[in-house]
Amino acid sequence: MVIPTKNQGKLLRDLLKSLEKTTYRHYRVYIIDNESDDPETLAFLSTAPATVFRIPNADGAFNYAAIHNEAVRRLDEDLIVFLNNDVEVIEPRWLSQMVGWSRLPGVGAVGARLLYSDRRLQHAGIVHGLHEGLAGHAFKLLPWWDGGAMGLARVSRDAYAVTAACMLTPRELFLAMGGFDERDFGVAYNDADYGYRLHDAGYRSVVCAEAELFHHEGATRGFGDAPREEANYRRVHGHRRDPYFSPHLDPRSEAFVVQPTVVPTSDRAPVRLLAVSHNLNWEGASRFELELMTGLKTVGGFEPAVVSPVDGPLREEYERAGIDIRVDPSLVSIFGGAVAYAEARGRTVELLKEGGFHALHANTLQGFWAVDAARAAGLPSIWSVHESEPWRSYFDQFPSDIARIALSCMESPYRVVFTARSSSEIWKDLETRGNFGLIRYALNVDRFRDELAACPRDVARAGLGIGEDEVCVLLLGTVCERKGQHDLVHAFRAMPPEAARRLRCVVVGARDSLEYSRELRRLASDLPPDRRERFRIVDETGATAAYWQAADVFCCSSRVESYPHVVLEALGRGLPIVTTPVFGIPEQVRRDLNALFYEPGDVRLLARHLDALARDPAGRAAMAAASSWILKALPSHADMIAQYGRLFRAAAESASGAVAGARTPAASAFAGPHLFRTRIGEPPVDAAALGTGVETSAP
Repeated sequence: MVIPTKNQGKLLRDLLKSLEKTTYRHYRVYIIDNESDDPETLAFLSTAPATVFRIPNADGAFNYAAIHNEAVRRLDEDLIVFLNNDVEVIEPRWLSQMVGWSRLPGVGAVGARLLYSDRRLQHAGIVHGLHEGLAGHAFKLLPWWDGGAMGLARVSRDAYAVTAACMLTPRELFLAMGGFDERDFGVAYNDADYGYRLHDAGYRSVVCAEAELFHHEGATRGFGDAPREEANYRRVHGHRRDPYFSPHLDPRSEAFVVQPTVVPTSDRAPVRLLAVSHNLNWEGASRFELELMTGLKTVGGFEPAVVSPVDGPLREEYERAGIDIRVDPSLVSIFGGAVAYAEARGRTVELLKEGGFHALHANTLQGFWAVDAARAAGLPSIWSVHESEPWRSYFDQFPSDIARIALSCMESPYRVVFTARSSSEIWKDLETRGNFGLIRYALNVDRFRDELAACPRDVARAGLGIGEDEVCVLLLGTVCERKGQHDLVHAFRAMPPEAARRLRCVVVGARDSLEYSRELRRLASDLPPDRRERFRIVDETGATAAYWQAADVFCCSSRVESYPHVVLEALGRGLPIVTTPVFGIPEQVRRDLNALFYEPGDVRLLARHLDALARDPAGRAAMAAASSWILKALPSHADMIAQYGRLFRAAAESASGAVAGARTPAASAFAGPHLFRTRIGEPPVDAAALGTGVETSAP
């Protein structure tokens, strides 16, 4: 048995005491003393009934994989049991059972059933693909007596990997496999990585249900995986599919919960999609729709078309990408009463049938009318929800009869996809059919970097009048009450003069049709003269590269958000972040690692955070480096496109008329005598006279 410890003498003493109840007696204990300096622990180690290896950290940083690899090289045993110092034996037969399993042909590793102190399950095997493509523990948090799905939580079974908190493996095999990966998985995921490599080499990992131990997880080193190792996991193992976790199980749950799922039978037949965007402005949700549809078109196998009731600058982006785009406000009538709504829905149903679409994508909660139309047309839909407002009140903005329809739409789509866990929690009461899912909105890093490369930092800062020693604070997003940009101007006003002189604040996203945006301009104009010229407000624009390049710190002052794209861009730019911790934002950043939090409206704390960052270049650099790794630890843009692609294909095949059997539509997705415009601002033209079926008439 190999047990690592740094201090924690009581934990170690309790573990060794519990080992005395072990019925299998043919074992020796080896303790890795990893730089212990506690006198009590050192005294205990000097008399402990074990061989002590004093193995320091090679470069000063704790590396679980390295110290265990060194320990295995030093000892000479047939079988190795890796055992954390925070475990405690429950079942006396634990070791004899694990040794027995290890003797079966093809078994490369054996793990145990581990329980928390409150007797809830901590580990019954490692599952790949949980936690949005990372690794998790099977049946975590189930009561110890609960057998779980098909009794799998209480039976011995194969798993993709087992935790090294209690793992038995042959020494020769461990060495032949290269041991734990010290470079990519020094602390986290080294056990999962080892198990996957065993599987690739033809060996099995077994969870031995008869071996039960307590695991007081986190007692020694604490919790939290480093973003660098999460990023490495995605890079090395992101392509895998766990052979012991069915695609019909919900990847959001460690409890092996069945989720109604269609596994596509073909990836060749083209899927025709109608995407409904609530508008075509430079906004986060609208940009998401553009990113998704252009991404699906690029990877192939999908033929997207887009319709929106509101025109905007993104229409040209769709046209540039070769995607059919139609602007038609007549397709939706939310405030005109039930009769008008039914007529509009009928027009949308007709559009769906005429276009020969296989599935519909509705974007934002405002797109409920499209989900309703797809339901009436017998067409499967995917509904992407970006909002975080509560379901009990969100649709109160509409007439009551329309609001009831909107709420009823939650049960209709093949999947209702949220981009933040916090948002899905708010709406979980309406998941009556097991059709909710989670797919992260991801940054197109390559495109973002190309945009940044076209605008050098020195040129960007010179254009904004930012000095070499000044710190630029960027706040980017549509200026509105929901995003709370007034916080920044109030914080800037509250700063001491010497602190304010270090900063230049740039707010991008003014929309003067909104009173809140006009008020921001008034507040900025009322700043003292020495600060007024240091606070710049820029109109809403899609050309934001210069502002990102000029920035040293990103500020997010939002009151209500789901999973904002601008935060992903701040990560992609490698900036330290000061933000409100609302809804999905804490799922994007790591507090005190790359982000400082303040509560909405607490402008004095915001001012202190900005001042502290301005005074500390080394701290800014460390947080900036962390931001880059945190982005890599999140699902990538390619992951997002692939997940949605599988979802749309599954949705299409879930319909009674399979994809391959759908009728051939007209050459354009939008057939018939519609109005269209080739450029925003041009008058509509009778498309019938020109032989086209695309309508993009003005709202």
